[in-house]
Amino acid sequence: MGDKLNILILEDVALDAELIEYELRREKINFSSVIVETEEDFTDALTNFNPDIILADHSLPTFDGLSALKITKKLSPEIPFIFVSGKIGEEFAVEVLKEGATDYVLKNNLSKLVPALQRAFKETKEQSERKNVENTLKKRDEQLRLITDNMLDIVVHIDSDGFIHYLSPSVKTVLGYNPEEILGLKISELKKFVHPEDFPTVKTGFEQVFTNNTSIVEYRCQNVNGNYLWLEAIGNVLASNSQKLRGAVFVIRNINDRKIAENKLKQYHDELEKMVTERTAELETINKELESFSYSVSHDLRAPLRRIDGFSQALLEDYSDKMDEQGLYYLNRMRIASQRMAQLIDDLLELSRLSRTTIKIEDVNLSSMAKNIANELKTNHPQRDVNFIIGDNIMVKGDPRLFQILMENLLDNAWKFTSNKRESIINFGFQDDNGRLTYFVKDNGCGFNMEESEKIFKPFKRLNSENKFPGSGIGLATVQRIVAKHGGVIWAQGEIGIGSTFYFTLNPKGDGRE
Repeated sequence: MGDKLNILILEDVALDAELIEYELRREKINFSSVIVETEEDFTDALTNFNPDIILADHSLPTFDGLSALKITKKLSPEIPFIFVSGKIGEEFAVEVLKEGATDYVLKNNLSKLVPALQRAFKETKEQSERKNVENTLKKRDEQLRLITDNMLDIVVHIDSDGFIHYLSPSVKTVLGYNPEEILGLKISELKKFVHPEDFPTVKTGFEQVFTNNTSIVEYRCQNVNGNYLWLEAIGNVLASNSQKLRGAVFVIRNINDRKIAENKLKQYHDELEKMVTERTAELETINKELESFSYSVSHDLRAPLRRIDGFSQALLEDYSDKMDEQGLYYLNRMRIASQRMAQLIDDLLELSRLSRTTIKIEDVNLSSMAKNIANELKTNHPQRDVNFIIGDNIMVKGDPRLFQILMENLLDNAWKFTSNKRESIINFGFQDDNGRLTYFVKDNGCGFNMEESEKIFKPFKRLNSENKFPGSGIGLATVQRIVAKHGGVIWAQGEIGIGSTFYFTLNPKGDGRE
């Protein structure tokens, strides 16, 4: 009630009128008032003062509140009317409320006056809104009839006994029937139009709309030419203000083209399922063959390599005094080659197994893992002076065994390519790149040319001489597959003579899933 109110007060006792105005001011009501005590003055003020609300005493010497209420309801029925009186009996209170009074307040309890005003204005506002809604609904009813009469879909109104009360003209467009041919029929009489296999569904759908308030039914209906078309009927219950059911409305749409497309899609799906099943069987066969091949490689190839290495070692130990320097050199080269070939076979087998490995998700502490690997490298190579900088408590989710292989390859790679540095530094940590964690292994080793960075993760692609930096060329390819299996990517940056940094990410959720 922020706007200034015009309040008409019907009161013959000046002190009571002042008390009413005092209470309004005390409650910070912004108002102008006119005080009257006769019928003539009341009627004049009602017409010329344009009150927003009327506060009236019950009984006055020449006039009374009930008469004032009747005049108000005749001339300005929308104005709230509150009785403010010293005494109001129960019977009188019931009577004035029936006549249209908004509320009543006793003079000895004026603290209830302002709340009564607030309720009165709220009720008046609600009544005005209801009236506007009623007018709007009336217009909408007219618009709705105009819309339904011109819809492409069929609109049907059926009462709770199953009789068709309304059928939109679009039935002529969809099925070829005139509405008059179907209006007044009962649901059971529609059996002649519906496909025999579908009528039980239609009957069930009609019953469900009254138990579930809604239903959706797809069925075939015969058109005027005798052909069956697929239709979809969506039904909703209609209820009166008293919530008594007064039928249901169905919107019926032609879905024949959609059904034809669905049938074709189902055929394609069945064919695809068959192809997938056949392809899966082929892949299972291929995997079994790969496992058999892996066993053959592991057993049949490594056995002769072990013999070559073993006999070469025996020749060196037992017949070295019978060979010249060139012969010993060739024999050592033979041993080194056989050992490298065995390592290469092991790396290839590990790389092939990664593609078929099912990862196990666990919490993994990469910091602890990196520190253990660093200590092992220092123990195996005590002559090296390498400063490891490892971030604390770097936790990820993934397969511990695969992460062990990943960290061993990256840290061993950094260790190998810093071997020519007097003061080697290897750093493992992470950084936040726009909300996504990026892990890295950085070294100050020999580095590489960025123009060749795409080759670095391909099997057997080496950027440096094997004599200078030994290795199979499989390690970084293995790392890339492990990162990919954990839903991440890996890349490298480097500069010749400055060093290299290998960055990798994992699944954005950090759960290590692909």
